[in-house]
Amino acid sequence: MSRPRLRGLLVGLGVLIAVPVLAMIVGAALVPKEKLAVEIAEQVELATGAQVTPGEASLKVVGGLGLSLNGGRLQGTGAELAKRTGTGQDVERFDIQYSKLKVSLAMLPLLRREVEIKSVRLAGPVADIELADDKIRLNDYDILLTDLTVDLSQGPWPTGEAPGQNLPADLRFDVRGEVAELVQKGMPWQEVHATGEWANKRLEIHSLTAHLADGTVQANGVLDYATDPWGTLSWDARMENLPAGQVLAPYLPDLAEKLSCDLAGNVGGAMKLRDKETRLKTLDLKGDLASGEGVLHAEAWLRDVSHYLGKRQDLKTVNFRQLNHDFAVAEGRYLINTLEIDGLDTDWQASGWLGFTGDLGLRVGVRLPAGFTPDLGGMSFLAETMRDDAGRVNLGLNLSGKLAAPSIGLDLSGLGRKQ
Repeated sequence: MSRPRLRGLLVGLGVLIAVPVLAMIVGAALVPKEKLAVEIAEQVELATGAQVTPGEASLKVVGGLGLSLNGGRLQGTGAELAKRTGTGQDVERFDIQYSKLKVSLAMLPLLRREVEIKSVRLAGPVADIELADDKIRLNDYDILLTDLTVDLSQGPWPTGEAPGQNLPADLRFDVRGEVAELVQKGMPWQEVHATGEWANKRLEIHSLTAHLADGTVQANGVLDYATDPWGTLSWDARMENLPAGQVLAPYLPDLAEKLSCDLAGNVGGAMKLRDKETRLKTLDLKGDLASGEGVLHAEAWLRDVSHYLGKRQDLKTVNFRQLNHDFAVAEGRYLINTLEIDGLDTDWQASGWLGFTGDLGLRVGVRLPAGFTPDLGGMSFLAETMRDDAGRVNLGLNLSGKLAAPSIGLDLSGLGRKQ
């Protein structure tokens, strides 16, 4: 190789090495870490009304420019958040403690005195969010936003009434999150992992997995502020071996106390998020559930039929081999399309509804043990007309009133019908 060509090659290599190094040095000089940490805290306080303790700042140059805030805290209230952003979205207060807030910056825009954020990572020991009707806690969390783009030169922070009006239309990022424990409505979900993408005022969760006891849920969903500026949420989920008591407790506590089994199934739904009343009114679910062996402690519910059972009061505790259930939620009611229980002593079928306010309207059919005759008082002679070919009486019941203490009446509409 000739000397001029060799010299040219060495110069070229020198330029390739020197320019990035020089850019990092200049970039570091343009971003004094203490000043930037204070400015970030001030901007967050201005945008959210929260009190910010930024923590110790450090600046990384080698491998790309990055600012880290270590050991900080973000505390605020929904009232202040509403003043700055237009709505608190049912948030009463929040307290986020972080061990690391790391912002990675693109180098070349800094040379033009512009800020382009490549990624944001927020990790910490605990984050508490209090809502009007719930408390959410994240223990040992790590959230990473990458490929983040937004134009920060579009003027002051918007203050529309609805959250969607306050979101930059050009904001985009990919998100990945891991939480060791997420407590929501009293349920301690473990090893929560999620991936998704925010674009065009929509957060699409591609994959979410979480564990509860020995059970697992896998889900995907969309949080949409483009269609409705107050927000809509839609999702599909698959459940395996989830404990019925814990899953049902926040929604149907009386049923949760009585049902002991592990549930598997599918559920999909949607709702509008404007406020609690809107969420309950617009919640629309459809799903199916199944269980293996379990117990339904129905003693309190079947108190009014005790006289029918005579010496077989034990039948009010339903030990079953299998449970299958097709359901929906609409207009504040849990709709039981079908519920079939294959019991050791009795078989049950039910349809009707349970209200979120504690009322109910159910039609229940029970297939009693072979040879057993319920005590129907003056109508006991009718029992034989309800006995099937296997020698089992098929008794119909109507349940109404309040779930905690329902009124139960004998349903003779199927009199003489063999099952």
